[in-house]
Amino acid sequence: MEANTDSCEQSASTMLKQVKRKKSIVWDFFVRSKSDISSNGKFKVQCTLCEQDYILNPTSGTSNLKRHLLKQSIDTRKGKESQREPIDQKTYREKISAAICRHNYPFNFVEHKGIRDIHSYLNPIVRHISRNTAKSDILNMYAREKELLKAELAMITSRVCLKSDMWSSLVSNGYMYVIAHYVDVNWVLQKRF
Repeated sequence: MEANTDSCEQSASTMLKQVKRKKSIVWDFFVRSKSDISSNGKFKVQCTLCEQDYILNPTSGTSNLKRHLLKQSIDTRKGKESQREPIDQKTYREKISAAICRHNYPFNFVEHKGIRDIHSYLNPIVRHISRNTAKSDILNMYAREKELLKAELAMITSRVCLKSDMWSSLVSNGYMYVIAHYVDVNWVLQKRF
């Protein structure tokens, strides 16, 4: 009779282990592969988003799975199951270059700790750029905009009026700008700097 009681208690404890509820939100995005259980207790799980396999040790937690979900732009905080849009690195670099030009920031603006902290807070998978990359992006943007302006001005059939202005700064740096005024094919007055 005692042997039956011991075997019942053992089977009940193994059933409790199998029924244990998974509390982490990562289990909404991972499935466990039952066929690939190793002798040391580790097992394989597969991401349902990208189908990548991971080895999971049940005693060490789900931190590596959470990191993977962050790379996939999934918010794993409790109560937050929304997906974030993945960042487009090319668009990010173009917007940083436009901001540097528009506000006359130095190239090393992108290396300021506060700016990097803000960008990392907004999206943890952002790849920060260096001042040399920012300079290269701005020179590429300048060349692209210059070619677009040349092509646009080449298509003009009317006359172009040029206006210029010159001034000097407090430290005697000289500045000059040129504005081109023209009427486009739709009879709308345009100006380009």
